[in-house]
Amino acid sequence: MYRQKMFVIFTVFIVGLIGFFIWSSNVIADNAKEKQSQDEQTIDYNKTHNSDKNIQLQDFSNNESKQDSFSAQVDTSGTMPVIREQSKKTVNIGTNYLHNAARTNNLVLWNTETFPLRVAIDSSEVSDPTFVDAVRNGFSNWQSASENFVTFLFVNNASQANIAVKLTSQFDCTNNKEVGSTHFSYDRNNLLYQAEVVIPLNDCNGKTLSADQIMRVAQHQAGHALGIAENSSSMIDVMNSGFLTSRYNVSSSDVYTLKLLYKFKADVTNKPYTAAQEQQLLNPADIKGQSDYAIHQYLITKLSNEASKDPLDDVIADANKYYAQKDYSRALAYYKRGLSMATDAKSVTYIYYSMAVININQKDYDSAFDYAMKAYEKSPEPINAYLVAYTNYYRGKTDRAQEQLEYIVNNYPNFKNAYPLLGNIYLKNKEIDKLKSLAEKAKTNFGSRSPIKIK
Repeated sequence: MYRQKMFVIFTVFIVGLIGFFIWSSNVIADNAKEKQSQDEQTIDYNKTHNSDKNIQLQDFSNNESKQDSFSAQVDTSGTMPVIREQSKKTVNIGTNYLHNAARTNNLVLWNTETFPLRVAIDSSEVSDPTFVDAVRNGFSNWQSASENFVTFLFVNNASQANIAVKLTSQFDCTNNKEVGSTHFSYDRNNLLYQAEVVIPLNDCNGKTLSADQIMRVAQHQAGHALGIAENSSSMIDVMNSGFLTSRYNVSSSDVYTLKLLYKFKADVTNKPYTAAQEQQLLNPADIKGQSDYAIHQYLITKLSNEASKDPLDDVIADANKYYAQKDYSRALAYYKRGLSMATDAKSVTYIYYSMAVININQKDYDSAFDYAMKAYEKSPEPINAYLVAYTNYYRGKTDRAQEQLEYIVNNYPNFKNAYPLLGNIYLKNKEIDKLKSLAEKAKTNFGSRSPIKIK
């Protein structure tokens, strides 16, 4: 009996001891899990503050209580401004009919050094003064359309004129292809004296022309007097054969054709070219008899090469070379030299931008900001606005950077680099709603290539 009682007591003791061990293990395990959870939250918080690329955070926007847990990824790779390759200067040859304009054996052009061309109008057979005004308007339309590439001065004495215009009722259409005519007078040495322009008061059927039609005849013949030998095939050009009934004034292709024509050395001109002029002018033999496509390719090659012969281009090329080699001090020296040479706003903007980028690489963000502002003031395009925002961000001017980045995103939604930097600011400020809205906008504009992703 005694032995039975001792066995029961021992058994109860053993069971109790086992129960105690189980309870203790559970407490330890729970404490470990709690500690692990705390450690994971600490790691996630550190990610928020130390990494731009993989960010885990909790939304504490409502009384710092955990309301919404989400994962956000912001890809900031490639957001740092870099120096772009300087775009080569090219000549816009535009739509033109040069293959027609230069079709004659002798290219007859005025030496541009003799502009303005003197124009005399013989109106002795005209009683209506509006006809004289119509002729003047026809010539003046070329001047305004070409932005004063060609200029005219109206004089009274035909003997002193480069272009002598006669309004007459005596015009024989049988000997002319069109209403009105233009002829050049020059000597055996190909020295141009004068262009004689005849403008009839009647069409080939004897019908009296209106003042507007007189203007259109004058406008067309002025093109011939300037050196455009043959007509255009396009109805919108004043040098089309249907000029009398056309309602168009001097077109862009008329202007492009004229300006391109004067890129060539004339066979006949009114003043011998200087050595400097001859060096710049192209050989007309290279385009005579060529197709429109062949002439186009020739002009693209020749004129682009001529445009690129700028000492500034060599200085910028050297600056870019030293930048690529990370020789920043020498690169800056060359950019500063280029700045003293640059005359056009595009080149100045490019140099200021490049100098800002170099200072960013050197972590001199204040100097970078100064150059970025100069670039933006010269050209307020989004890439320069981003440069200002970027330098402000790294100067600690986060509020200004945010304002500028929001402006870019709202006004230039396809400028990708602004999104991750702005997203970074929202993350640091715990402006989660703004971050979500930005992520949606990025997804709309860039799809799977969006720099911001939220799960």
